[in-house]
Amino acid sequence: MSDAKYARATSWEEMLAIHRAWMHDYNVQRHFAHEEREDGRHSPVAVLGGRRITKKKTEVLDRILFATRYTRHLDKHGFLRFQNWKLYGERGLGSAPVTVWVYEGSLKVEHQAVTLSQYTVELQDDRKHLQEISHPRLVETPFRSPQLMLFESSTS
Repeated sequence: MSDAKYARATSWEEMLAIHRAWMHDYNVQRHFAHEEREDGRHSPVAVLGGRRITKKKTEVLDRILFATRYTRHLDKHGFLRFQNWKLYGERGLGSAPVTVWVYEGSLKVEHQAVTLSQYTVELQDDRKHLQEISHPRLVETPFRSPQLMLFESSTS
């Protein structure tokens, strides 16, 4: 229903007004997810009781939710470059885009939400740059190359 209203809007202000009305209607209407409640609260507004979210400062959120996401492309051999480090993703995905997640203490390489490899990392004092990478763990994925390895890779 709101899509038809959005389609008729002729200005940004109208779009905002339509969105505000939709948000209000959505929050005060009965929801199937709350129908089984025995306390008579059947809408989001009734369930939340008018509570508002608490806004946190960016520094606090960085500490609480420290995870940074980067996008890179694998080379034809399945490796990627990240902050002057060469990391392995998957040989069968040559030149595919991958996501690099950096958490406190770990780094994960993913493709289409499938983990390809994981590393233990130590961050520099700025908590943005890698100081050391160790303990590589490769994950068997459906993206593995059908081509067998000619030589076993050494892990020295």
